[in-house]
Amino acid sequence: MVYRIPYPTELRVNSLEGATVYQIKGIVVHVGSGISMGHYYALVKNQGKWIKCNDTKVEVVEDKDIQIYFGAVPLNDNRRSDWACAYMLLYESSAEE
Repeated sequence: MVYRIPYPTELRVNSLEGATVYQIKGIVVHVGSGISMGHYYALVKNQGKWIKCNDTKVEVVEDKDIQIYFGAVPLNDNRRSDWACAYMLLYESSAEE
C-alpha cells in the first residue's frame, strides 16, 4: 500500500440498545507487491503488549511502533509497493454502555 490509512485502536458502535466498544486485538500484516505474492504475519495484543508472530520469530513490539502498519506515503516518484501494512484488523468487544 502506498497510502497512509490510520486505523482506530478503539471502535464505538451505537445502536438503539446502547453502545458497544471494541478494542483492537490483532492485525494481519502483508508485505509484498501484491495480494497474490508477498508474506503475511500477525500482531496480537495480549495482556496489554503487542506480540509479532512472524513464522518462527516471535517478539514484543512497542505500542508506538504499531503505526508503521498504517501504510506509507512515498517520498518521491520511486514508489515502493512492498511496504508492510495492515491487511486485516481484528477487534474484540470490551464493554457495553
